Amino acid sequence: MSAKDYQKDYYKTLGVPKTATAAEIKKAYRELARKYHPDANKGSTDAEERFKEITEAYNVVSDEKQRKEYDEARSMFGGFRVPAGSRPGAGAGAGNFDFGDLFGGEGLGDVIGGIFRGLRTIPVVLDLARAMHEVCPDAYLLSYSNPMAMLPFLGYHVADYFQHWLDLGKNSDESKLPKVFFVNWFRRGEGGKFLWPGFGENSRVLKWIVERLSGDAAAVETPVGNLPAPGALDLDGLRLSQADLDLLLTVDPQDWKLEADRMPEFFAMFGEHLPERLWELHQDLIDRLSSS
Repeated sequence: MSAKDYQKDYYKTLGVPKTATAAEIKKAYRELARKYHPDANKGSTDAEERFKEITEAYNVVSDEKQRKEYDEARSMFGGFRVPAGSRPGAGAGAGNFDFGDLFGGEGLGDVIGGIFRGLRTIPVVLDLARAMHEVCPDAYLLSYSNPMAMLPFLGYHVADYFQHWLDLGKNSDESKLPKVFFVNWFRRGEGGKFLWPGFGENSRVLKWIVERLSGDAAAVETPVGNLPAPGALDLDGLRLSQADLDLLLTVDPQDWKLEADRMPEFFAMFGEHLPERLWELHQDLIDRLSSS
């Protein structure tokens, strides 16, 4: 599916609610298809276009997998549109923003798919546990396919932005640089259920981060960073099954490697302008994942 697909209300096109069953969707489609079929509306371009819209909508929402992806994308981004702006290789105002340009020719369907794969891979909290300027591949593995992240809104060449952080780390006292953590409130379990309760309970994760910074929180090392050790995350009074907790605090190296293998596609869009150090750090990430 392309970017425009997620901006369309396929349920409205078919005249059914979002909660419609497969049978109700099929019935609505058949009625509309008969009404607007080109054979029944000879010479009518309006009917032909309407028939195409109906068929397009039905092809998505009648397919369980496509419907789930479509619903998740619209619930998260609300038919998100990006206004005119800058392309990643130019300054602000250098032309209309285009998702295909930004993500190396990928449609928004590929991008959204990457986001949901990532959200099912990333634990509820992760201490990246290395110098700020040395976590670029890890951090962008977590966020590079997210159209809500910083990338679409940078007003200058993104590769220069990468180089800025590399230079900052190289020219700074590492002990004075901030630590980097990543949180994921949206990891889902079987049936698409959110595992972490969110809202005020997020303070439990923030507490672990603060304690980690002060040296008071235990952690378990993984190839991509440190996770809360058993008992380190304050879960007092929280109704959370052990199975859900285990999944929230899981790093599967194979899943991460699948995502890491996609990084060269992202890096390639910057060509020779990309700092060589990022390729070195990416290889380091692959090595860590492969040896675990």
